Amino acid sequence: MLLPKLYALAVASGIHRATAKKIADRLAAESAADLSAAWTAAWAEQAEHEQDLTQKARQLYLAATYWTPGGPETGPLRARLREIYPEAHRADYQKQGRAPPRIEAKEIPFAGFPPIPADLILPEKASAAEPVPVVLLLHSLFNAKEQPYLDFLEMALVRRGIAVLRADLPRHGDNPDPVLDPSHDNAYVRAVLSFLEGNPEIDSSRMGVFGFSYGGTMALRILAEDPAAQKIAAVAVMNPALSHTFMTAAQNPVLAPHLMRLFGTTTEEDLAAK
Repeated sequence: MLLPKLYALAVASGIHRATAKKIADRLAAESAADLSAAWTAAWAEQAEHEQDLTQKARQLYLAATYWTPGGPETGPLRARLREIYPEAHRADYQKQGRAPPRIEAKEIPFAGFPPIPADLILPEKASAAEPVPVVLLLHSLFNAKEQPYLDFLEMALVRRGIAVLRADLPRHGDNPDPVLDPSHDNAYVRAVLSFLEGNPEIDSSRMGVFGFSYGGTMALRILAEDPAAQKIAAVAVMNPALSHTFMTAAQNPVLAPHLMRLFGTTTEEDLAAK
């Protein structure tokens, strides 16, 4: 039952259908006991031989990110992804017939925690003389700031002259924070908003937040609980991960071990309590 979902995930991530089917068929034939390791190995091997730079970046993303957020075993894959990502992302814009934006890698200060790795994507017209609005894109669990699902939204915003900030959640992507602790969610968003406020190319009176899945939960939480919400001009969410979602996932024998590692718990009961 899981392989069709993984195939759909790859296609939704912008992978060519023929390639996604080849990997799904390979995983089905292998019947690997450790599906996450087999998934990583299959996509890493596919990326090694891929000629299309945009497809290579997406294949590396699937190999390095899904199932194993922040895991040391995927460190070299993440490094390779970050090496080619800016050029691959600009190539994606060119494929769509659009002028590539500026893509700036950032390290956002987060008091008491490691800096937050982020990419600031600026439309061509952005400058201190003409600051632009910005939208913070918050990715989902088991993903990272380069999550392909969010590329289309980013492109639509940049085309309209709106900057985009994409940041890694704790324990995801290149963020070395060892645990994703929901009690720190609001402080995380506050740190990112403060960083954006200090950028002269950003119009701090027009800052928006979009969250997908767990990122949607973070967006709703700060809107409901934190005075920093006054700085946010607009909030939108897609499929926010609510408590019943986690209760179901905590009982899934495939997902539960990965969720326990992510949230720093050792039992399914502690995971459900998160």
